[in-house]
Amino acid sequence: MLNKQGYIKTLEAVIAILIILIFTFAVMPKPEPSYKLPSSVENAQIYILEEIERNDAVRAAVMSGNPEDTADSMYGLIVDIVAANMPTGFAYTVGVCEKSACSFSVSEIPSNKSVYTAEAMIGSGGTADTPRIVRIWMWRK
Repeated sequence: MLNKQGYIKTLEAVIAILIILIFTFAVMPKPEPSYKLPSSVENAQIYILEEIERNDAVRAAVMSGNPEDTADSMYGLIVDIVAANMPTGFAYTVGVCEKSACSFSVSEIPSNKSVYTAEAMIGSGGTADTPRIVRIWMWRK
């Protein structure tokens, strides 16, 4: 009879430990998912936008071009800079907007992937023209 009491006490202890563990894991807060920007993308975006801001020809083309016409030569200049500095394994598209919200929709951007955006405000350098915003959207291929 004494032997059976030892097994029952051990079983009770194991069940108590399981109940405490289940309660602890059920009550603990769930970790927030991390949506950190990959460093290669961040570095590329910073460098690309600085190149666009510093290049006088690109800046002049952005200010004089038609933002709604993707066949405009300014898009060619921007795409050349972006393509030359794009990290491997990423696709991209660019857009130029006259306001903070673009009036056109970019259909090339996938809806099922993480998209990383960056933007820079480009001014004409002293004239009264409204500055324009150059945006880059990047995602993994």
